[in-house]
Amino acid sequence: MRRKALLPLLILAALTGAVTTGQAAASGLEDRERDAVVLTGESIPGLAGIDPDSLIAFRHAGTGWRQIPVQVDERHDIDLRTLYPFTGGFVQDGSVVINAYADPGTLSGADPDPTIDADDEIALMAADAGPRAPASYGSVPDGMKSDRATEVRVGDPLSGAGFVYLFEAKDSADQTAGQDYVDYDFNPLAGDYLSNYDFANGPNPEASSVETDYYSTGHSDRWIDDELRLGTAGSTGVDIIDREKGQFDPGICKRSTDTFSDGEGSFIANRDGPVRAIRSYIGANSGPYTQREHVFYRRHQETRSFLRVHSVRGIMQFTDYSPEATGMTYRNASNPGGVTIDGQPDSPVPGLPAGTLDGRPFWEQVSGPQGSLDIVTEVDTDIEGLGVTNYYLDDSTPVAGDEVQCTGDPAAYGTSGTWINTGIANTDPIRGPFGTLAATKTVFYEGPEASSSRAETRAAQVESPLESSASRLAAAVAPARVIAKSARKQMKVRGGRAARLRVLVRNVGGSRSGRIKVCASIRGRGLRITGKGRCRSLGRLAAKRRASLRFRVKAKRRTGR
Repeated sequence: MRRKALLPLLILAALTGAVTTGQAAASGLEDRERDAVVLTGESIPGLAGIDPDSLIAFRHAGTGWRQIPVQVDERHDIDLRTLYPFTGGFVQDGSVVINAYADPGTLSGADPDPTIDADDEIALMAADAGPRAPASYGSVPDGMKSDRATEVRVGDPLSGAGFVYLFEAKDSADQTAGQDYVDYDFNPLAGDYLSNYDFANGPNPEASSVETDYYSTGHSDRWIDDELRLGTAGSTGVDIIDREKGQFDPGICKRSTDTFSDGEGSFIANRDGPVRAIRSYIGANSGPYTQREHVFYRRHQETRSFLRVHSVRGIMQFTDYSPEATGMTYRNASNPGGVTIDGQPDSPVPGLPAGTLDGRPFWEQVSGPQGSLDIVTEVDTDIEGLGVTNYYLDDSTPVAGDEVQCTGDPAAYGTSGTWINTGIANTDPIRGPFGTLAATKTVFYEGPEASSSRAETRAAQVESPLESSASRLAAAVAPARVIAKSARKQMKVRGGRAARLRVLVRNVGGSRSGRIKVCASIRGRGLRITGKGRCRSLGRLAAKRRASLRFRVKAKRRTGR
């Protein structure tokens, strides 16, 4: 007679996930670890309406979840005219509405919608992305809700992909994950910004600064950026710039970053978070709505300039280095071999023929024991016929005329940047028909070692930004965890005979459903509930519910009597 073994068991399928602080597996974005991942609320509709401070980010570390820094920057539509609390000067009545960063500390003000909405930005770093969480990832991290769980795929068009996971915290939580990649100290010397800033007339001196573990910058007024030190490994840490500069043409000093700062102006936003800092402002003499926006990340900076002014003869955006940059090498896309910055004029000047940029990213590189800068500039315009080229001057004692320095010290060390050397049509919306012109200058901060190929790679990456897509995180597919003591009981089963098994399963994993899988095998002298062997699955089992599984396990050899 066949002997039947019937074993009722209660297996508690907890579906819990471990949180780990160890090193996670690689993500496939190693070549883009300097880049940021910026999502909009519109791209993640599942997060709409939640408190921005409750959004928490994780990567999956293979054995569990690891929190990573995330930052939410709210945006809204504002009329730039409202940023000038006076009438007169170059500020005309009229409406110029843009979508901009919100800031309760400026006249931009807070976002009228205090929750995450379509235009808000969610910022993370590609270096913090991880591999895709396995189907059996377990449960959501402790303290997180499961109904808003979102998987974000971050793809590199040039190589691989990585994943980050966004959750809504049940209660207040720390978005920094114990990290602060950027420290921005906005410090107007007159005191509180809203109470003491002179919106009608500058200067408005500052002692503002940005610091990361890769670089630090100094800012003496709205348009005056006059300090840059590299903190990358092996760098000397000296201040390598005299000024970041802007003017119409070489030697034409009627308009410059000094006069921009002396005229009307206003800040849109000063934001300091764990992932990035934002410094955004308007006001450039007869272009009171011309805007510049600095976005500082751990290993790079983006400077975005939006021209809104009457027709002008041209525009330049360039860097004048300091004598401390002596000995560094300047390279660009047409001169990969480079020249030495030493204050001695170079012949021929290493530049591009006028008009040859043609809308493509243009790279430059400055490198030496002081550290390295990989610089990529893009120009975006709907104005036809612009002549866009680059500019270079290395002369410690420039003569008057085109070589005279309008701001900073009188010397020009490796002075270089982008130059639109033809007339530019009206770009001011208030003055009638207008075109648009914007430029983005991205600077990557590196150590002393450099090559033209690395700069070329940076230009290709800027031209092919990271792509992201979001979807709801599926419920876990996890084997049942055997924690009931009775589940380890052994039963004697004759060789060649079968044990008929009945297992009672309960999902105690929380508020969501999970897939329950139970496996059993014959081992040694008896039957065990294990993670291997013959398996049966229940499909999805709602939280707190029970179900029963029945299956047979056959002994292939004699295991006992």
